[in-house]
Amino acid sequence: MILKELEKLEAKTAEPRLRPAAGKPVETTGKVTETPSEPEANEKPVVLKTTAGLIDSTAFNKLTAAQQRLIISYDNFVGLFPSHERVPELMYNTGARYFELSMYPNARVVYERLLRDHPNSGNWYVKSMSDIVESYRRENNFDSLEVWSERLRTDPNAPDSLRIAGERLASGAIASKATKLSQLAASSGDISGLVRAAEEYIRTARTYPKGEFAAVSLREAGYTYKKAKVFDKAAETWLDLINRYPEITHADTMMWESALAYDALKQYDKALGVYEQFVSRYPRSGFRVDALKNS
Repeated sequence: MILKELEKLEAKTAEPRLRPAAGKPVETTGKVTETPSEPEANEKPVVLKTTAGLIDSTAFNKLTAAQQRLIISYDNFVGLFPSHERVPELMYNTGARYFELSMYPNARVVYERLLRDHPNSGNWYVKSMSDIVESYRRENNFDSLEVWSERLRTDPNAPDSLRIAGERLASGAIASKATKLSQLAASSGDISGLVRAAEEYIRTARTYPKGEFAAVSLREAGYTYKKAKVFDKAAETWLDLINRYPEITHADTMMWESALAYDALKQYDKALGVYEQFVSRYPRSGFRVDALKNS
């Protein structure tokens, strides 16, 4: 019975469904074509028996009878032949069915077991890793997304393309967490929350200084400090930004904001120094005339 069911299983060749922390997916292709549906009236209930521990009783009840029988066959086969070459494939397909039902914790249990027991399973290992990352992205669980994206970035079994994507996802996870913290703090007037958000933005840039979110995170950190009225930190962050990333768009605005922040603190000597640098550094800026007046 088990082998007969396995004969019906088509080989899966889809690439991992890895997405960035925000924006469009890097690549998404079909992975599991079956979709749950209401069981037929004449279908007999499936008796739940598990030998390999791949079946979750809660998730199992949300599958069709056909899917249930197939997963039972996977589970039985893995239990009977744990060293068979198709075990990683069957484990992945089990997790993938939970994934397609948005039952991400259930999927991760199977995927993580595959990673632990079959680290040399090639594409099945990589696909399991990338699905775990994607599941946390869909849940907006930024802490776990950062952890697993960093693991993907440094995993020797992952191809270079996914390691690069892992870095982008990890840095994006920190920046997304900072954005969420900032929005919540701003809506409630939580000054300390705004400061924490600014610190998370800075952590993005410090952890991944060459990442695409580094410069924009420093910019947002400055504005978040400004919202919290921590003007000295805002000015320091913006000046650090334009020194580290001089090519950033609107760099002159960041320096101008720094000078205004020192003005707000009545630290006129520091403000004057920034205005003088501004005039020589951005001679074509729209703020140049005002900077000349203030210097």
